[in-house]
Amino acid sequence: PNMIENVSFTITSQVNNNMATISITPHNWDGYYSVQLAANNTLYYIEPGSNLVDGIYKNLASYFYDNARKAIANGFSVEQFLKANCYTGNKQINVTLEAGRKYMVYVFAVASEDGAIPVMRSTPTYIYL
Repeated sequence: PNMIENVSFTITSQVNNNMATISITPHNWDGYYSVQLAANNTLYYIEPGSNLVDGIYKNLASYFYDNARKAIANGFSVEQFLKANCYTGNKQINVTLEAGRKYMVYVFAVASEDGAIPVMRSTPTYIYL
């Protein structure tokens, strides 16, 4: 599916020791969105200042799709998967961070068309923690 234009997310964070509170506000999107935390020991972390490669977006999209496909193959409905793994509206999420790691947070819109496996539908918005 094509990416939906004009969808973006405002992401802010507060980090206190090994806990981060991430606040997300969607813009031009009232559906589900995925929040992915990427540590600097993963494929999804990009050093600040380097060009964000399209390949990273494709990897994130594949990662999300594969997880959705596996869950649905194991008996979850599309709606159950989205409710359990994604968010809607303005949200605050608390996450535990591993000491000594740097992190990025990616947020992107996801949607299912006609009950199909949900996929990434917007270019990810990201911040560094």
